[in-house]
Amino acid sequence: MDARTGGRFPSPLTAGVPRRCCRLVPDRGNRVGPISLLVIGIITAHCMVILLNCANHLSQRLQKTFVNYGEAMMYSLESCPNAWLRTHSVWGR
Repeated sequence: MDARTGGRFPSPLTAGVPRRCCRLVPDRGNRVGPISLLVIGIITAHCMVILLNCANHLSQRLQKTFVNYGEAMMYSLESCPNAWLRTHSVWGR
């Protein structure tokens, strides 16, 4: 047992790393984690707005009262210029 580790065995992840660096690594997660969560939340909300706009546009274009997410994907793929995607648009549902 090592006196520096307080009687514990050293972690294989921190073996050979200076002790001052080990104290900095956990602090980075406390700062980067909430910022990353906020960025991912903003990106997700933006994508959902785009999806809702597409569903609204498709429901007006196809004269349907309601288009769910699967149908919005399927109808979008049916109207795209790529022939392979048009033939496999059912997979989007």
